[in-house]
Amino acid sequence: MKLITHITTALAMLLLASCMQGDNFSDLQQFTVEVKARPGGEIEPVPEFKAYEAFTYSAAGYRSPFDIPIRIRLQEGISASENVRPDLNGKKQHLESYEIAE
Repeated sequence: MKLITHITTALAMLLLASCMQGDNFSDLQQFTVEVKARPGGEIEPVPEFKAYEAFTYSAAGYRSPFDIPIRIRLQEGISASENVRPDLNGKKQHLESYEIAE
């Protein structure tokens, strides 16, 4: 196992060494010279921004939404469970076609 590791490492080093032999960067140097010879452009001026308008929070006197909800008294004599019933004969809506998993 060590022999295979040593051979693989040696081949990788030879491959990298062969890539380093071709130091022919004349085309890159020529491109760099051409780019540097171009005339410089003008930089656009910095855009002017509108002044920041501070927000004034005017709901400080109201109840906090994070407080415990206020209990609402139901009207006497009216029970929600007696008057609220589903319409069993009505046309089913799209979401009613899905079964509820328990």
